[in-house]
Amino acid sequence: MSGAVEVVTSPLLIRHVRGPGGAGGRRLRVLLTGDGALDLVVEAGDGRRWVTRFGTEIAVVHAYNTELRRAGRDGLASRPEATPLSLDGLRAAIAAAGGR
Repeated sequence: MSGAVEVVTSPLLIRHVRGPGGAGGRRLRVLLTGDGALDLVVEAGDGRRWVTRFGTEIAVVHAYNTELRRAGRDGLASRPEATPLSLDGLRAAIAAAGGR
């Protein structure tokens, strides 16, 4: 992921939400790689991370939203509330980061 630019980051998703922040949980990130691919990074509070590479914007949008739903089913939430990613939102974030 060297040379990758972070374009989207979810708030920290945790079990008992009383305010921003907290320990443990899960965070989602979308990175634009140097070769133009998009990586979805799922980071667990214990330091584990999973990286999946996607070739299309729509694929990473679907995967990001699937991970948000999975976090919700696992009882994780955030303040502010994490919102689903749209294709237009991803494209705007990529453009703002100077990509594509």
